[in-house]
Amino acid sequence: LLLEAVMESFEISVKEIVPGIPVVGFKCYLAGNGGEKLKETIVPMLKSGKINIVINLAECKTISSVGIAALLEILMLILDDFKGEMVLTGLDKSKTVFLEMTGILPLAPTAANVEDACKMLE
Repeated sequence: LLLEAVMESFEISVKEIVPGIPVVGFKCYLAGNGGEKLKETIVPMLKSGKINIVINLAECKTISSVGIAALLEILMLILDDFKGEMVLTGLDKSKTVFLEMTGILPLAPTAANVEDACKMLE
């Protein structure tokens, strides 16, 4: 029941600190439902020409294997289908290790903060 409550509170935010470069952040647990919402948020951005995207994982507490699959699918869409770039920020040591083990890093570069991530995509 507690896990259900955590999963239901998944929220996505999109900000543009630098015009044309969306910063997508999300809170709580990135699992199946969250991964689908993330794709539903990012795919229209890609189709509208915003192909360089920052993913901020600072407020993401846990990422499941299904969440990793969604991130990897989004990364492949950005890199292969739209010829864009994705930069990750907000990583702690455990997220970095997990993303390295799953192959997302080094395909997506990382930045220390959102501002640096945006500069990498300008």
